[in-house]
Amino acid sequence: RVDAIVRELNAFGLPARIVPSGQVQVARVVQVARSTFALARLHKKCRLVQLQFDEGAVVEACAVGISPRHLEQIVLNLIINAADATANQGTITVTLRRDGEMVELAVEDNGEGIPKTLENKLFEPFFTTKADGARSGLGLAVSRRLAQAGGGTLQLAATSEVGSRFVLRLPIASEFT
Repeated sequence: RVDAIVRELNAFGLPARIVPSGQVQVARVVQVARSTFALARLHKKCRLVQLQFDEGAVVEACAVGISPRHLEQIVLNLIINAADATANQGTITVTLRRDGEMVELAVEDNGEGIPKTLENKLFEPFFTTKADGARSGLGLAVSRRLAQAGGGTLQLAATSEVGSRFVLRLPIASEFT
């Protein structure tokens, strides 16, 4: 547990060193999303969750300016948070689509939703809604920093009493044929 917290603190505290100077890393969005989705299926929190993946054909050939490892970290964190919100037995949908020169990856759940009073705190470091103390409260903060380092955004797009929707938007760095 301590090791995981230290890794998250390092990722949060060192956003400028995500990509070494002079190097450009890109991630093929659909490939990373597919592999992360498969990885999430194996996670203990997702065993009873119904996972759905809707990849848009228009993003098949798109890459974004973020390392595959960091994109995977963001997506996996969003899926695990959604599994927590559904008490590990609801439905989580990951959707990919292209919006102009941006790729949008949305993670939506049908869980308990997020109270309006907590929405402004979600991306603060060390904020957690978990009562058991098993989480560090760094996942969304680190994920947002990684998205910003890749020129994108991570936001809570919608919440209600029956679910939430987080949206990661990243600029397209290149397209492959």
